[in-house]
Amino acid sequence: MKNVTYKISFKDLASFMWSHDLRSPGLLAIVSSASFFIAFGILVTIHKPVPLFLLSFLLVSAVIFVVIFLLAYVIAILCMISKANKTFLCEHTISVNEHGLTEETKYGNSETYWNAISSIVKTKTHILLYVTQLSAHIIPLRAFDNSEEANEFYKFCREMKAKHLEE
Repeated sequence: MKNVTYKISFKDLASFMWSHDLRSPGLLAIVSSASFFIAFGILVTIHKPVPLFLLSFLLVSAVIFVVIFLLAYVIAILCMISKANKTFLCEHTISVNEHGLTEETKYGNSETYWNAISSIVKTKTHILLYVTQLSAHIIPLRAFDNSEEANEFYKFCREMKAKHLEE
């Protein structure tokens, strides 16, 4: 059994949301589509001919995409500023073994079997054990004494997930 104890910070949550959103095909498709429609609407309502229409369309779409994406991120972050999140923004202990993982906080605990983990991702700052497409156990790399320990934990989780893939 491997254990790791850490405190989730607001920065950890924001980092997870940022890395998750950048990997979310659904969100990227929605924001891209909205950007294209808005850009097209802007460009076709201009009464003068737009030189290099395609290039202008792509440039305006890109700017709108960035604005919408950042606005959505800021709104999501503002929604997370709440005392209701005290059960998440606290100290966590994750224990992993051959059967799955157990997460404990002062508010409760949960157990998840490896076959219920949808994916395991390692970023520059976190190990993410996804239980759904939208939620994950967020484990900051700072919770480990060194990068070797973090890599060992990550490797163990990947091996257990692969072992229980067919269950």
